[in-house]
Amino acid sequence: MLITPEMFNTNSESVLNRLPLAAEFSAAAASPFATVEDLEKRWHALTQEERERAEILLSDASEIIRTRYPHSPDRVSAEVLRAVVCAMVRRAMTSADREGITQETETTGPFSNSFTYANPGQNLYITKEERELLGQGLRAFHVDISGGRYAD
Repeated sequence: MLITPEMFNTNSESVLNRLPLAAEFSAAAASPFATVEDLEKRWHALTQEERERAEILLSDASEIIRTRYPHSPDRVSAEVLRAVVCAMVRRAMTSADREGITQETETTGPFSNSFTYANPGQNLYITKEERELLGQGLRAFHVDISGGRYAD
């Protein structure tokens, strides 16, 4: 769909109704790299509420990989993509759980507790190891700035 100046004519229907939708730019909505069942195999049986949240997060995590690492789906196996997406979702879902605690301090004497969570914002993120699995780790390269001519 071509965006034209007529689309912004304020005398006719609203601009938002005339702008192309994201779905129009792609042939079909891409499916997540992992399913709720894949996540359960790698973690634990999920409650219905967790399953609903997991479905959304699996889709979001897959889109993050497609956006940040567009060549990864063509260069790595489906199993690697599945494992990375499941790990991302598990981190986001355990951040509010006891499993998401990285540090705990407890004092019995006038009662004190202190917890530090690994991911308090429940964000989806990719670790350094996962970036390397996706083929996006640091790589050495050479740039010839001499233009092919070397001074004698």
